[in-house]
Amino acid sequence: MKEKLRGTLGYLVAVGVFLAIWHLLSSFSGILPGIVPSVSYLVGNLDIALSDTVITLENTIAGFALALALSLALAWLASLGGFVEDVVKSFNVLVQSVSALVWALLFLIIYGFTSRLPAISVAAATAFPILLSGTLKGFEVARSEYGELSRILGLTRIGEFLNILAPASVPFIVASGRSALGAALRISVVAEAFGASGGIGYRLWLYYQLHDYEGFMAWALLLVTLMVVLDKVVLERLEAWSRKWME
Repeated sequence: MKEKLRGTLGYLVAVGVFLAIWHLLSSFSGILPGIVPSVSYLVGNLDIALSDTVITLENTIAGFALALALSLALAWLASLGGFVEDVVKSFNVLVQSVSALVWALLFLIIYGFTSRLPAISVAAATAFPILLSGTLKGFEVARSEYGELSRILGLTRIGEFLNILAPASVPFIVASGRSALGAALRISVVAEAFGASGGIGYRLWLYYQLHDYEGFMAWALLLVTLMVVLDKVVLERLEAWSRKWME
């Protein structure tokens, strides 16, 4: 209880520092709007904010789901060992080396500037190496602990995957998934800004181009709030649950 109280207090202090810095910057700037005008702008446009939030979440979750499916498939292939495992791990390193900006521009070239596919694809490309690293580690630990059991039971590769590797890797997948989903959400708005017809990133870029800085700061605050709520309310609790999985 004491640790939770201390953590909550620390979080409130961090929020206070963040808002204080914002207030100071707006005080010294003749352009940057303050906290109150930005919040008022957001409250006055809640319908648009809700619509953009739904679009961004849909793009991010769709990309995350694709990355998770691909990570599980490649981790299963890597569990075959030998040359296949080396190829999968090398592929993961190559994907990690590509900048999120490169992914965003690349998918815009492929899909065009009015599709939601670039945002989904960028989210997937960003989440994938993080998820794959966690899944590979989970499968490695599961094989070392339960590999003998799998052989005694005479499980097929698919049976081993479904009954041992995937379930035993849940804590590793959830832990890496927390970082992966946060990164995917941050990057998906970049693709929305470059070319999309909706979403938080699209609105941020639109307000910036129109020199509507109250709208820009309001949607920046919306993005930060969304990320904090998603992390603290959903992902943090999911990670705590996954740790109990190992007990």
